[in-house]
Amino acid sequence: MDYDKIDAALATALDGADARARLPVSIEAAPLTLAQEDRSADLGTRAAGAGLFSADLEPRRVEELSEWSWVRRLRLSQHRRLAGPGSRTR
Repeated sequence: MDYDKIDAALATALDGADARARLPVSIEAAPLTLAQEDRSADLGTRAAGAGLFSADLEPRRVEELSEWSWVRRLRLSQHRRLAGPGSRTR
């Protein structure tokens, strides 16, 4: 595992995670070739913008991604709550 690409929150989550746990991960990548896009899509990644992807991954998949040369950074995603009735937004 390339810990230089993994943020502290994700490293902590990986340390205590069950092997089958699925962690929400944000992936920052260099521009991808079509083959690289296909390979990352096989892991269930979803495009979130130019060079940004997200996925719910098992720890072994995070390890695999960290070794890919085009992956720049892996972060533990924060679950976002959509604004709805009763929310305090302005």
